[in-house]
Amino acid sequence: MTRRPAAPCLIVLASLAREGCPVLALQLARHWQAEGLPVRVLTCFSGPDDLGPAFAAAGVPVQRLQLERGPARLLRLFWAGLGLAGPDRPRAVLSFPLGWHAPFAWGARLAGVRRVVVHAGNLPPVAEGRSFRRFRALVQLGRPVTHRLICCSEAVRQACLRDFGLRPAEAITVANACDPDRFARPRHPAVDGGPLLISVGRLDASRDLPTLLRALALLRQRHPRARLQLVGEGTARPALEALARQLGVADAVAFLGGRDDVPGLLAAADVFAWPALPLEGFGIALAEAMAAGLPVVATAVPACREVLQEGRCGLLVTPGDPAALAAGLAEVLAAPAAAAGRAAAARERARRDYGVAAMAGAYARCLGLRPVVLHVLRGLPAGGLETLALELLRRAPAAVESVLLNLDEGERSQAAPFEALARQGRLTLIERSGRDGPRLLLQLLPLLQRLRPQALLLYPFNRRSLWVALAARLTGVRRCCCAVQNLAPPAGPGRAAVARLLRWCARLGVVLVPCSRAAAASLPLAPAGRRPRLTPVLANGVAIAELARRAAEARQRRGGAGPLRLLTVARCDPLKDQATLLRAFAACRPDGPDWQLQLVGDGPTRPALEALAHDLGLGAAVVFLGRRDDIPELLGQADLFALSTSAAEGFGIVLIEALAAGLPVLASDVPACREVLDDGRAGLLLPPADPAAWARGLGPLLRDGDRRQALAALALAAAPRHDAGPMARRWYRLLGVR
Repeated sequence: MTRRPAAPCLIVLASLAREGCPVLALQLARHWQAEGLPVRVLTCFSGPDDLGPAFAAAGVPVQRLQLERGPARLLRLFWAGLGLAGPDRPRAVLSFPLGWHAPFAWGARLAGVRRVVVHAGNLPPVAEGRSFRRFRALVQLGRPVTHRLICCSEAVRQACLRDFGLRPAEAITVANACDPDRFARPRHPAVDGGPLLISVGRLDASRDLPTLLRALALLRQRHPRARLQLVGEGTARPALEALARQLGVADAVAFLGGRDDVPGLLAAADVFAWPALPLEGFGIALAEAMAAGLPVVATAVPACREVLQEGRCGLLVTPGDPAALAAGLAEVLAAPAAAAGRAAAARERARRDYGVAAMAGAYARCLGLRPVVLHVLRGLPAGGLETLALELLRRAPAAVESVLLNLDEGERSQAAPFEALARQGRLTLIERSGRDGPRLLLQLLPLLQRLRPQALLLYPFNRRSLWVALAARLTGVRRCCCAVQNLAPPAGPGRAAVARLLRWCARLGVVLVPCSRAAAASLPLAPAGRRPRLTPVLANGVAIAELARRAAEARQRRGGAGPLRLLTVARCDPLKDQATLLRAFAACRPDGPDWQLQLVGDGPTRPALEALAHDLGLGAAVVFLGRRDDIPELLGQADLFALSTSAAEGFGIVLIEALAAGLPVLASDVPACREVLDDGRAGLLLPPADPAAWARGLGPLLRDGDRRQALAALALAAAPRHDAGPMARRWYRLLGVR
């Protein structure tokens, strides 16, 4: 049977006026069309058709409803959404009208549209009393059928959470975008015509243009030849022209109307003025001016403070104050070197953060236009599995929508970095209670039916993962992989339980991916018959360059202050063996009295370890730091790293982190550590559970800085082969996505 092509995305707009939301929609439509993702546009209300030709040139069909005012339009919007049913039904709807989207969203979801996503471009108008209450009621009406609210700035997101009573997961932040390459032109301001100011945007009540005209009148007292260009059209133009005449600056203000040559106009100007009102959400024209490298003066409303990084990328002045705006413009003209520095930072920010590709990718992932990869964790504690998941999620291909299912919402000690990815629109985070067995299966079936993931990646290798794999098979998931991060027990009931897991993995078609040769060799595979597919070893990795940078900065801040530091990072549980390190350090301490042992980690064996340190008389020479999120910084401030662990160790990601930080490394001579340290060529291997042997290896390093330096050089040379980039690419190839 021939597979039907993917249905298009439908973008709903109020009109095609040349303003923020339609321009944003045009950018998305062009980018998606070029990627082969068809797009249609529906406009709801009568208004200017400025961008109609641009949508037509991009091959985007436009349908116009032209609804009139009155309650009847709610019913018409619902009916229009319901009319999406049929063979051309879109997979997703992106609505730019917020509030009015609600009846359309209900109709669309009843018509079978999988996702309705809504854009929030400005702060909610809470000051409008009764009008806002109606607006809030519409937003609440649409909540059950709205997948996400995409906010153009964090200021808008926080306001929506506060004023609409949304849960944090209901709204994400995706910054608006411009085309930095289009605006990155050589600047050529006139040298003999007086200072030229420019402002771009609709001439309406959405911006405080009267304050800008009054500021121009004040500025001309210092700079009589100062001029202003206003680019854009709108209902306020006659009133603004009248105000310019009243202020006596009509000859200095050029109303240019809508223009297609904005990059050239920006390149010829001296200053970009952005008189934003408190409800401003972002300002695409502001990002364009930043990309052009034009000095910016903007009002200090929340969105401008965020976009301009609290004044690092542009000068911020008091809103609604002509004198303050005039003073800011005069300051830019009087101090060109400082203005150029801010403009350079603004251009770099625009290129880094406001590109169309990144924005379009985030929107596409949220809309479900990309293939879905579902990652499954049993909780979000600080551990190796969670570190691996975080590295893979950060490196997901742009064409992939990442969803993380946390099966234990009660364990969230390491949730912050995952939530940060969710706020950026790079991850959908779903959390469930710790159910098991058939109850978990019944809970997962409707979820997987809605998500329709192309691939499933299981991090825990346990019985609960098998129920997830069964739900995936019943809902048609094509690929299912499971990370094998720990060694199987060598004997007893634990080994028998792993053998049963392997048989079920074979029945369900789960592909096992071992992180080390030791992990692969430990699996009790059946000698014959049905065996699960086992891939070649796929070693874990970390962000080598980023970790090295953070460690180097921390090392520079520390200087040579304080005692020398021996650091170990590991969970306090029976799998590890911090006790051997404590005893070895106590034996070596007379040779290194100014050394300090720092233990990072928490867990069930911590009280026993603290008691052992006390019994050994180590006192202040040992510091228990508990669970920490600043591991790169702690590595950078250390002088030596040690990992004393047991033969059950599956990999030891922290060893790679220590190598990347350029630390001399000691580790137990167990199979997993032997692999990471390349059989002792990247670090010193010592017999496990042997305090005397550890003391003999540790003592010379505590005394001899040259030995530590030689071992650190080996670590730096070995670190690049453990980079997370190649690792992530191999993982996504296994999952069938690029």
